[in-house]
Amino acid sequence: MSFDKIHEVSKMQLNVILIARFIMILICYQYIFSPCKQVIKKTLQKNLSLLKVIHYLTRNPTKLIEIITEFVNNPTKPGTAIITLARYCSYDKRKRLNFEQEMDIIFPLS
Repeated sequence: MSFDKIHEVSKMQLNVILIARFIMILICYQYIFSPCKQVIKKTLQKNLSLLKVIHYLTRNPTKLIEIITEFVNNPTKPGTAIITLARYCSYDKRKRLNFEQEMDIIFPLS
């Protein structure tokens, strides 16, 4: 697809924007989502949604610093920023299975 023609931006500018977005997603996944997911699952028994976390962090970039600071200070206990992240970014309670639950059924950890 030629997105540069649809959005009327140069191809180089579009490449830079897409690469920057992918780098942001990778950093958020590696340093925020993955550790938060483990702590929240262990302490609050909730599953985080990657899409919701990325959306939340793009809307609230100051929370990045708060979450990282809480992990540096105490990596096993969730602080207020991590509890807030769990509140707004976890899967809803519903009858239908979410992606994480379906993956656990298909590929059990044993």
